[in-house]
Amino acid sequence: MPDLANRRHEWFARGRANGWRLEDAYECAGYVPDRGHACRLAARPEVASRINELATELRHAGFPNKAGIIHELMEIGRESRRMGTPVGYKEARMAYLEAGRLHDELAKDRARDREILGRELDRAARGEAPDKGHNSGVKAGLATFGMALHEPSAQR
Repeated sequence: MPDLANRRHEWFARGRANGWRLEDAYECAGYVPDRGHACRLAARPEVASRINELATELRHAGFPNKAGIIHELMEIGRESRRMGTPVGYKEARMAYLEAGRLHDELAKDRARDREILGRELDRAARGEAPDKGHNSGVKAGLATFGMALHEPSAQR
């Protein structure tokens, strides 16, 4: 499936496929935060199928996302704590600390992405042409989308 025609919908789909919360993906796509509108956008057939397609590509490519890693670290922490031994508690503490560090890093990535997207949307609203290689500038800043932002393959 080719990229969605609406650039904001495509960015929303890429954020969701990469494990972002519904509201975060919606806001990063340039919309005013609103859970109801984000739910409706995610439920649109073309957006839902694009999210599925991108998420499947990421899973098959074997690229873990930060949200998934945080979830796994939290599970490791819970399992380690259930051991009830000093070593288990130490392992749980280390897993929770790493999950917290990744969570902070993810929040910084998302804030940077919102800033970059805001500049792009302002430029588009003023009718200015995007930088040469518009996608390359956006892709360089949208690191949290990871490999979901790869160039379209020739098969598409």
